[in-house]
Amino acid sequence: MDIQNEPLQYQNTEKVDKTSQSCGESQHRGVFRLAVLCLGVMCILQAALNIALRLYLTDLVNQSKERDQLKDERDELQRRLFEVG
Repeated sequence: MDIQNEPLQYQNTEKVDKTSQSCGESQHRGVFRLAVLCLGVMCILQAALNIALRLYLTDLVNQSKERDQLKDERDELQRRLFEVG
């Protein structure tokens, strides 16, 4: 039996292109991963901005309270000065 002389039986069969199917699936996965990555980055950015804004506003409130206390002290000292003088 000589294998080289026998005709190949699969010569006329149609090839199934599996690469195009897997390529389409991998492209969808890539787009999905990119979307998840963008969403994650936006969440991290939002959290950082929330923290920064909270610290800024807390600082503003504390400065406002300190300013009010200093104004009250100034007014009290002026009142005492006018009472003595």
